[in-house]
Amino acid sequence: MSFQSLRERHDAVLIATGVYKPRNIQVPGIGLGNIVPALDFLIASNRKGLGDAVPRFDDGSLDAKNEDIVALGAGDTVMDFVRTAVRQGAAPVTCLYRRDKADTPGSRREVQYAEEKGVQFVLFAQPEAFLGEESVTAVRASRIHLGVADASGRQASELIEGSSFNVSADPVIKAFGFDPEDMPGLFNVPELSVTR
Repeated sequence: MSFQSLRERHDAVLIATGVYKPRNIQVPGIGLGNIVPALDFLIASNRKGLGDAVPRFDDGSLDAKNEDIVALGAGDTVMDFVRTAVRQGAAPVTCLYRRDKADTPGSRREVQYAEEKGVQFVLFAQPEAFLGEESVTAVRASRIHLGVADASGRQASELIEGSSFNVSADPVIKAFGFDPEDMPGLFNVPELSVTR
């Protein structure tokens, strides 16, 4: 059934698709191979657990076993990922986050579970570049401190000059939240109104 026929048959149509388009960051090296959205890993792991054929898991692309993983972000998605990676046999698993544990967007319980699984947290650190030739081999990060609060009350993060350091990584998992897809484009209905 087409979107147009739905509109003709009903007074209102609500499309509630969820938000699955991963946010990105713009730093040097973002185009290197082996920088993967956390949700890709989680979906592959779940499908494999259900007995599905998952070629990218089977070829090692989305299997964390024996990998040296750096995860970026600190929400519930990345907490699910880091615990899954530990269960798959990744070591070490390091989570870089630009604030402290009290400011993580994920639940405190999820962070605690990750720590109990052996995930290493590097707090007050912000990625500034991905290093490597074709695939990422390390993340260059800088230490930060929290500065003046903005209008919402959230303190701005400020880089500490000369504080750069590298963390070995193969792969890098990013989980910076999600943005909505272009629903008017996906449905080929340019006049479709969407909310924020």
